[in-house]
Amino acid sequence: MNKHTMDHGEGMDHMDHEGKGHADQPPQSPPPTFGVHNQMMVGEQTIYLSHLPMFMFNPQRHEHNFQVILEVTLNGPGNPQAVYANDRKKNPKVRMYTMSPDPFEMVELDPHHPKRHALTGTIFRGHLERDGEQIIDRATAQVMNTVYFHEFDPNAEPLAQLDYLLFGKAPELFLAHVITRPPDFDQILAVGLAGQSPSALTADDLSRGIRVSVPGRANAPHTRIKAGERVTGQTQLDGAQATLTLEFEAGTEFYFEEGELSLPMTMRQTPEERAAGF
Repeated sequence: MNKHTMDHGEGMDHMDHEGKGHADQPPQSPPPTFGVHNQMMVGEQTIYLSHLPMFMFNPQRHEHNFQVILEVTLNGPGNPQAVYANDRKKNPKVRMYTMSPDPFEMVELDPHHPKRHALTGTIFRGHLERDGEQIIDRATAQVMNTVYFHEFDPNAEPLAQLDYLLFGKAPELFLAHVITRPPDFDQILAVGLAGQSPSALTADDLSRGIRVSVPGRANAPHTRIKAGERVTGQTQLDGAQATLTLEFEAGTEFYFEEGELSLPMTMRQTPEERAAGF
């Protein structure tokens, strides 16, 4: 089962309040955002989940039409928080860790009216849809903070330049590419802040995700920030009058996906993904 499973609940008889099925009634369709919402995982000291999205603009089925970043803690038998962190330390060359939660409705995570505060599922070293290795059978990811929750709009304006969300807790900071409309791409990479930049940002700013633009760079996969680069970004913090300039030193690229957010969408590896090792 993977994030592209669209038919959860099909073939199930309608159940009455006593749990008895009625064969003469048609099966109920699952809610529009119900599905297996697989997650990218980053961070060792603090863990973040990033939903693996797809553009889906059908009102009846749009479960993966969201970019969502959550700060979580792992709970369950065998101390999964420590197991995960230790596994990352022992496998520094493995960039991707993923979680496959039990099916749920994505809208339940909307911070404006949240109905869900935890995800329970299986954790993998590597990409769970591409031969990832299971390392934790069952763990519960308790949502401590919603960094970002956004449903894609087919009428959204394309970005004129690269935009990212800066989030994390020092010294572990990350940039996630802001996804808007097809064609687009998903990317998460580690970054450090140089110069006077760190003192200008508060933990509260980072907990909400700081929108950062990269002037002069088109919003395209081949112009994205890459590991080893030193990049200047600009942001305007809440309540601030002036634009703040940030100097980034890009570290490990933990995730890059282009094909599943292309137009038309493709599950095949793109040349840019192959070059990046994804």
